[in-house]
Amino acid sequence: MQQRLAGFIRSGTTVVDATLGNGHDALFLAQTISPGGWLFGFDRQAIAVNNSRQRLQRAERSVRTALFCDCHSTISRRLPTRFHGRVGAILFNLGYLPGGERGITTQSETTLSALQQSTSLLATDGVLSIIVYPGHSSGREELEAISTWVRQLPPIFSWEQQSADCLHPRSPPPEWFIITRGGL
Repeated sequence: MQQRLAGFIRSGTTVVDATLGNGHDALFLAQTISPGGWLFGFDRQAIAVNNSRQRLQRAERSVRTALFCDCHSTISRRLPTRFHGRVGAILFNLGYLPGGERGITTQSETTLSALQQSTSLLATDGVLSIIVYPGHSSGREELEAISTWVRQLPPIFSWEQQSADCLHPRSPPPEWFIITRGGL
């Protein structure tokens, strides 16, 4: 996944990790945009924000970082307006915090709100990556809601969906949506 996304992201780019988790995607993003990029991250669990912050500090990446202990549905409000329409990549890795409380999961309503906001934050040629895990308590509902949302995107966006069983061999496998924004 990261190798494929790296083709969309350059040094100095502004990026968002909309679901920080344990900071693996945030670190990948920081390494890819270094030096000089901006990394914004969101997670509603303080432990996820702290885990991500520590992972980034240990790696000593030269990027500007703002991590928020807040729901990803606040993305437009939290990102300074100067970044709206200029974000090169937004990553969502939905479900629950690995190693955390499995009863705390992302929810369709807030995820759809965050995804809709993300479409106006993306730069031309920006990428929106969504990995959905249908195997948890609300995962199947979230996958169906996202599938419907993606199919209704305006033509300025192109997208593809693939099974991510190569990433996580489990049943049912996660689904990966890759959405790119074309020119106006």
